[in-house]
Amino acid sequence: MTVKAIATIFVLSSITLSTQAYADFLSDGKATLGMKNFYFNNDNRDGTATPSKTEEWAQGFMLDYKSGYTDGTIGFGVDALGLLGVTLDSSKARHVGSTMIPSDSDNSAVNEWSRLGLTGKVKMSKTELRYGTLIPKLPILVANDGRLLPQTFEGGQITSRETLKKTSNSGEIPPHTNRPVEPR
Repeated sequence: MTVKAIATIFVLSSITLSTQAYADFLSDGKATLGMKNFYFNNDNRDGTATPSKTEEWAQGFMLDYKSGYTDGTIGFGVDALGLLGVTLDSSKARHVGSTMIPSDSDNSAVNEWSRLGLTGKVKMSKTELRYGTLIPKLPILVANDGRLLPQTFEGGQITSRETLKKTSNSGEIPPHTNRPVEPR
């Protein structure tokens, strides 16, 4: 079952819930828009390296929506992550070998690239299950956000805070997106 199919199931199940539960799902939601502007200039002045110059400029947008949970013993929610990169300045001659902006079929920089990631989540007491697009910040795995758009992972994660002063994490997070974000 794909991530989008699971997220769709969560959305459809939330529609059938009571009005009060649906209100909590929406009223506890929060959306943030982050923007990042990157300029990259690598000039090998001696001319021995190929390419001798790489120069690009791009703008990144990250819209992150985190829903609340439905009311009840077991709460359901859906998070959405929209990523958009826009090339502001580049040319085929200055894009050679660059990893900041994805390449088109003729090896020139694409004008824009985007991706939507959905995450279904279930919460019971102080334990949360998340499945879908993740940007983990764990002791053993931290997503890299040092480029225009953050690195994302697809998988599942369980976080439990049932015991005092202890947080337990487990899950399976296999593939990740490479930099730059590649269209899927």
